[in-house]
Amino acid sequence: MKPNDVIREARRRLGLSEDDVAARAGLSWNEYFDLELHDDEAFDVVHLRNMKKVAEVLHLDVLDRRHDLHLAMGGDDHRC
Repeated sequence: MKPNDVIREARRRLGLSEDDVAARAGLSWNEYFDLELHDDEAFDVVHLRNMKKVAEVLHLDVLDRRHDLHLAMGGDDHRC
């Protein structure tokens, strides 16, 4: 699953809107929307501090998902 898909599914699982997550994470709606739209946004554009806030709002542990995220970004299946 790509990073943007993980983020979108977590938001939906919690029953939150894009506006809800953006506001709680301190992002503009556009910044958050791009996270769900582009698969590389979480790694190439958004500051790590902001990704941490989004992960907290969505109850995601970014470090626990590092292998899945590595594969989603096109890495091979060697453990990170």
